[in-house]
Amino acid sequence: GAVEAIRELDERHGRVQAALEMVQESEALETASKALTRDCELLVAKGADPRVEELLVMARNLRDMRKSLHVLGELPQFTARSEKVADLQERLEAAAQPRARRHLAERNAAGARAYAELYATLGREAEFYAVVQEAAAAPLLTQWR
Repeated sequence: GAVEAIRELDERHGRVQAALEMVQESEALETASKALTRDCELLVAKGADPRVEELLVMARNLRDMRKSLHVLGELPQFTARSEKVADLQERLEAAAQPRARRHLAERNAAGARAYAELYATLGREAEFYAVVQEAAAAPLLTQWR
């Protein structure tokens, strides 16, 4: 009867809502991906020395892309996108690491904090701590030689 019809409508409504959410996440992922890819290509093309604020914007876009991919699950059409996100993260870390080392070596607390935030945004705190340890050990190594 009527209760069964309402239950079926509710189930269909739930499926439509889930599909709409996936479409919205897909659009957000596409927008973030284009912006981040463009930013990375610009940095590589001009060999720029980006400010940490620029890198943070890129890290936030990357974080948003990972969230969207998580919502979209393991859909086959997004497998390549997951690989692209991993590649962009590696490129961003590669750009950030020497700059983080420089700020640590110069004992620039504000710069070091900014790079700590960048690594945290990427979910890579352990890698930042490794950079901190390397920077702390560098003066000792030069003294021992």
